[in-house]
Amino acid sequence: MKKIMTNIKALAALLMAGAALTACSSEDNFMNDQPVNPTEPKTYTMTVQATKSTGDNMETRGLSLDGKTLKTTWFEGEEVEVTQESKGAPTNPTSIGKLKAKASNDGTTTLTGTLTGLEEGKVLRFWLHNQVFNYEGQTGVLLKSEGENSIEEKYDFAMMMNTVEDYTVSGSKVTVATPLVFESMQAIVKFTLVDESGNALNAKSLKIECENYFFEQMDFLNPTTNSHFTKKLTITPTTPTSVIYAAISHSTTSADDYTLTATTADNKNYTYTKSDVKFIAGKYYEVKVKMKKQATDLSMVDNAGNARSTMSTANCYMVHTAGDYKLPLVYGNAIKDGAANTAAYTGIENANTTLTFPNHAGNAIDAPWITKATTGEGADKGMGITVSSAELLWQDAQGLITKVGIDGDYLTLTVGKDATTQQGNAVVAAKTSDGTIVWSWHIWVTTETFATLTTVATGSHDYKVTPVNLGWVPTGGDGKQGYNTYYQWGRKDAFIPGTWNATTDHTVYNIGNTEVTGLTYTSSTTATIADNIKNPTTHYYNNSTYGPCNTTYYNMWDAQQTGTGNIATATKKTVYDPCPAGFCVPTNNLFNFMSNNGSSRTMTTWDDTNKGATWDNSVVSNSITGNALFFPASGFRSNSGGSLNEVGGYGFYWSASPDGGKYGHNLYFFSSYWSWYGNSRAYGFPVRAVAEE
Repeated sequence: MKKIMTNIKALAALLMAGAALTACSSEDNFMNDQPVNPTEPKTYTMTVQATKSTGDNMETRGLSLDGKTLKTTWFEGEEVEVTQESKGAPTNPTSIGKLKAKASNDGTTTLTGTLTGLEEGKVLRFWLHNQVFNYEGQTGVLLKSEGENSIEEKYDFAMMMNTVEDYTVSGSKVTVATPLVFESMQAIVKFTLVDESGNALNAKSLKIECENYFFEQMDFLNPTTNSHFTKKLTITPTTPTSVIYAAISHSTTSADDYTLTATTADNKNYTYTKSDVKFIAGKYYEVKVKMKKQATDLSMVDNAGNARSTMSTANCYMVHTAGDYKLPLVYGNAIKDGAANTAAYTGIENANTTLTFPNHAGNAIDAPWITKATTGEGADKGMGITVSSAELLWQDAQGLITKVGIDGDYLTLTVGKDATTQQGNAVVAAKTSDGTIVWSWHIWVTTETFATLTTVATGSHDYKVTPVNLGWVPTGGDGKQGYNTYYQWGRKDAFIPGTWNATTDHTVYNIGNTEVTGLTYTSSTTATIADNIKNPTTHYYNNSTYGPCNTTYYNMWDAQQTGTGNIATATKKTVYDPCPAGFCVPTNNLFNFMSNNGSSRTMTTWDDTNKGATWDNSVVSNSITGNALFFPASGFRSNSGGSLNEVGGYGFYWSASPDGGKYGHNLYFFSSYWSWYGNSRAYGFPVRAVAEE
């Protein structure tokens, strides 16, 4: 395989910022050519002194480090790029052609070819760049470390170069004062990754960051992924590996720090930082790196736990394996795909909508981060609030969350059990020094990934519906028996679940696995949205507004909402939405359709064994693609007390759409029919999320 050199101007300028090159003294090299004419092609012949190797290849140099010799061999037919630029201004090289190599019996190498535009008085640079190790039919450069620990690998050792200023042009003859010796602009580093116990650490990706060096990926199993000359390089081998090679080019001659971040096949993150390192061009380094395990940033993985390239935040995070995690102190979904999601916290000016979405202090949320400085911009801007501690408010399984804390702008937590062993729910909160909760998040330890969605086409809008309720924990019946968390309309807070087919609250525990009260009830006509945020375990009821606070806004879950009725548009998710990243509470058009456009639809799929109903083609023709949707009859929490009712007999599911100022639209069903209702916003209903659009 040949690597074709692109953008020679930029690449040459970049490399010239590196280490200086040297030339060996020996007998003169020369080039024979035709009379100089910048407007016509000219042919030059140049002889390079080299040591004859075997048959058709020539060894051009040898370098040593710690008793090892790094040898570079180039082959018959290799090409050398020739560029020229003005003296004293090595920033704008111009390619004038290529010369091709041929071995000679006398131990020399001859370069011949056609050059165009040679001008006297300029600096010439000779680039040996089309080089990849001759491996499995691929021709190029072989780098071989010879010594006690002999290795032989294939490398993309792309940048070998020689700079010539001392030459003369006379007619067809060009005389170079010193022999043409190619020298590397790069150091080669073999990183061997191990964990803190010294065991091999197989990385599916490795990030290298450094301010004053440029890195070049050399992925030998998948050469098409090679990446050239960047200060932040991500290497993604075809298969996870503990051995990573990189070419490193200087941009300064001083030492510098570098950081490695590795992600393993099971999505665990490890880091390593080394200070005051100086890589020398032409040297080969073997570095054994002991990586330190890091917390997984939940905003940087998707709902299946796979790494994503940009940050997306939410009020609910799905976790699948035991380990250390962190989540950014960000208001709900205020960061989406790495950018500030201002639509999530910028209100609409309308008598029935909130113009500003308040935080715990009642102040308008005008930046994504709770903690970062107010002087930041975009996704880096914050409200400047100081967070001092974190607390696990409740968990519905002992040992589910074993540790919480604050690390800078992140809340950290340790999940003690894999979801295959123990599924469950927990709520964690960030607090100020006086103990005030500024925000809280739902941690859902689950085997569910939301990878399989069911499309319901209502005729007005298509919804991609998730297979289970938010916070669902299966306990039997092939996953149809279980329990889920509950939500008051417009609030982000997950309330504790019950138990299957019983009106009994689930037992919940604190960080010490001591049983605690996970829900309290307060009747108040003065409670505000800020009060709701500061008290995420308090089930509020305002008997004037029929909701959990003293407002009757339409757009608590759907930022664009200014009216009521059948809302046949996608939800514009707000910072109060309780769903994971990429998902939201659906608009009411979904449930309007399921209940025969607001009228009751006869139930034909009631499952008395598993206490629920299936929505499929037996209910309405051609409404479903993919799997049918099972809705458990999880009952509800009372608006005036928070107690569980009708579990196993009735199903109630919130939409994001209001039904007048005091109600929210919801799906309602039992063993006889499906229907569409408006209920007091203070009720606690389950949520069935849909894909965000």
